[in-house]
Amino acid sequence: MRQYVVLLSLAASFLLLVPPNVAFASGFIENKVDWVQLRHEKATLKTTYFENKDTPKSVQDFTPDFIEHHFKPTPENHSFGFSKSRYWFYTEINIRNLAGSEHYERFEAFLEIAYPHLDNLWVYDLSAYDADTQTLIDLMSHLGDRQSHNNRPIASTTYKIPVSLEPDKTLKLLIFVHSTSSIQLPIYLWHPDNLLEQTQDLSLVYGIYFGITVVMALYNLFLGFSIRDISYFYYVGSIVLFALLQATLWGYSFQYFWPDQITFNEKSIPLLTFSVIVVDALFSRAFLQTAKNHRILDRVLLAIAFMNTVAFLAAWQFLPYQLAINIAIWSALLLCTVLLYTGIKLWRKGVIQARFYVLAWAVLLIGSVIYGFSIKGVLPINSITLHAAQLGSALEVIFLSFALADRINRMRLEKQEVERSTKLAMEEKNRDLNQILEALRKSNTVKDQFLATISHELRTPMHGIQSALELLTADRPESQDQTHLTAARSCAGHMTQMVESLLEFSEVQSGTLQLRQEPFNLHQALNPILEKIEADCRRKNITFQHLPARLNQHLIGDEKRLGEVLLQILDNAVKFTHTGSVTFAWEINVADSVIETKFVISDTGVGIDPKIKAHIFKPFNQGDSSFSRQYGGLGFGMSLSKALVETMGGTIHYDSVTRQNSDIDNGTQITIQIPWQKGTEIIASHDNRALKPTEGVDSTDSQTETALPVLIVEDNPVNQLLLKTIVIKLGYPVETANNGGEAIEMCNKLSFCCILMDCQMPIIDGFEATRTIRAHSGKNNRTPIIAVTANAMSGDRERCLASGMSDYLKKPVSKSQLKRCIEANLCPETDT
Repeated sequence: MRQYVVLLSLAASFLLLVPPNVAFASGFIENKVDWVQLRHEKATLKTTYFENKDTPKSVQDFTPDFIEHHFKPTPENHSFGFSKSRYWFYTEINIRNLAGSEHYERFEAFLEIAYPHLDNLWVYDLSAYDADTQTLIDLMSHLGDRQSHNNRPIASTTYKIPVSLEPDKTLKLLIFVHSTSSIQLPIYLWHPDNLLEQTQDLSLVYGIYFGITVVMALYNLFLGFSIRDISYFYYVGSIVLFALLQATLWGYSFQYFWPDQITFNEKSIPLLTFSVIVVDALFSRAFLQTAKNHRILDRVLLAIAFMNTVAFLAAWQFLPYQLAINIAIWSALLLCTVLLYTGIKLWRKGVIQARFYVLAWAVLLIGSVIYGFSIKGVLPINSITLHAAQLGSALEVIFLSFALADRINRMRLEKQEVERSTKLAMEEKNRDLNQILEALRKSNTVKDQFLATISHELRTPMHGIQSALELLTADRPESQDQTHLTAARSCAGHMTQMVESLLEFSEVQSGTLQLRQEPFNLHQALNPILEKIEADCRRKNITFQHLPARLNQHLIGDEKRLGEVLLQILDNAVKFTHTGSVTFAWEINVADSVIETKFVISDTGVGIDPKIKAHIFKPFNQGDSSFSRQYGGLGFGMSLSKALVETMGGTIHYDSVTRQNSDIDNGTQITIQIPWQKGTEIIASHDNRALKPTEGVDSTDSQTETALPVLIVEDNPVNQLLLKTIVIKLGYPVETANNGGEAIEMCNKLSFCCILMDCQMPIIDGFEATRTIRAHSGKNNRTPIIAVTANAMSGDRERCLASGMSDYLKKPVSKSQLKRCIEANLCPETDT
């Protein structure tokens, strides 16, 4: 925006292409100067001029007679605008000591031509003109910016020529001017002391101006890097370029920056003007955010920036100076109009920063108008009007800097408001999220309660079914219904296992699964699993291979969960293998107190479809989910196995393999690695395949040493009857109670060798009954109490033990399980 200084100063010259008519009587004009008064202020010299439009004249053509009849008085503003003509100026100086008594034989002074942009400037002394020979005595100076600045007699932004004057003797000067720039010829006569003082004053004024410019540039540059806003960088560029343009207009650039670059100095004003216009247009776009606030004006500013970029390149390469400077003036006028309209338009639209923008522009415009009118002669030329443009420009820089600082403050306030709004929104979201989490927690609680109820209600009848089938099978070994009974027991067992898996999967999903950390014998844990898989393979006519390792240490961990994982993987291997073999291999790696087991299950089955490889461990995912699918299952066995293995601190991964040199093309290999804490050493020697458990024997085959009965506490009549039958077959006398209250009363009256306690019963549950029995110092406060319950969720076993029970069995319970548990609690032995 600061190109308006350039605009109005140059436009003022442009409007004065034709000088006004001034009445004159003679081409001669004499300036009478008082030497004493010259010490206090400069003398403005009046001149006459001749415009040489046609054939160029030489200096010899300017005789006194020619000067008298053809020269005109120079306009008071000393300006002739842009012109191709050659101008000749004439003046006479007569120095007198009118105000003092001192006598001087010679006066030393300085002649100043106070316009720095003149291409050719020749100064002739006509004082000794010889009328007979018509020759000149002296060519005083050959100046102009077509000469190196270093050739000037006095280093200065304007043209200063030392002159020597004699009292009451007239110095006659003829000055030739020819320039592509605007032609202005203000001429002053200076006393040396006064000139030095004026130079110091100007240095102070310009120092303040450029100092403000540098400070504002550095300040905004720092802000630009701090907040990363491009408008600050545009503004810094605008400040620097405009300061350079002002230095060029005042002649400082030619004096200090490029004193020998004559060609560039001629082009520097239009080039810098185009640069300032481009950067100011871009700054205005960024500062006023016209892309968001006014799309049409934004495009206009972009177009102005683009056109002036093209004009810059053209002026640099081939445009003549006068054409380039005229284009620069009209471009500045266009940008001036657009920026004024844009600022007012956006101010009225409510854009806050636009008001500062218009205020800064108004201050600059007022200063530029004052400067322009002083050049035109409307206003007197003095220190205020002469520097009004610089003062307006400095105030404009300050106001825009304040505007940018205010923008930072508003951005900070907006940021605080956004943070406050965000905080309130986050608090509201957190409240909503907490409500959702609370609803989910309640939902999970309801789900857990529902699953616990489902578990209890399903296990209770399943216990009756499985126990009844087991008793029928044992009582009728030769019956023709044996095949059907075996099938029914298998289906009941499969259903029980599905219920077990479903509950465990739910616990894994909710994160409530609890692992048992108890010592176990790995060989014995694997034995029943391998027997089942071997039997399944025989039924399908495929080979089962077991490649065992030897382990003489107990492992500490969850034996039950390990068995579930291995059974699930081996069962899948058998299910998807129709020919070939299923192989189970395992090995151990002992390190300090940790034993790592590695189980590898491989088969020659159908393999895994590449389409579902990425989803094999995702829940409810099956290779074939159509109604015509060949393989059954709930679809979460692999997902549950992976979750259990990872909960135990292990890893599981699979590979589909292709077997070469074989009729079997596909297969699957699953590897499971689990670390365990090292337990005690196994003393007895075992076969690699592990010892088979001893089958239970009926009371008909052995005699029970104890005469004390077993108390069965069970509210379900069917389960009570079946438990009573099994215990009697084991050779124990039996007493029954229908709830915890009856059990407490019977324990106060009778002694029992063992109590089988259900947990969920009316009146008094098994937990309260156990605590009461243990609290009384009666006959059964140390009697083994075994929980036989359908409560099979994680934590139920620990809850039973915490209430005072000795052991825990979850329904359905087989005869062999019940026998081992009773015997273990009646005659506890160290596991070997």
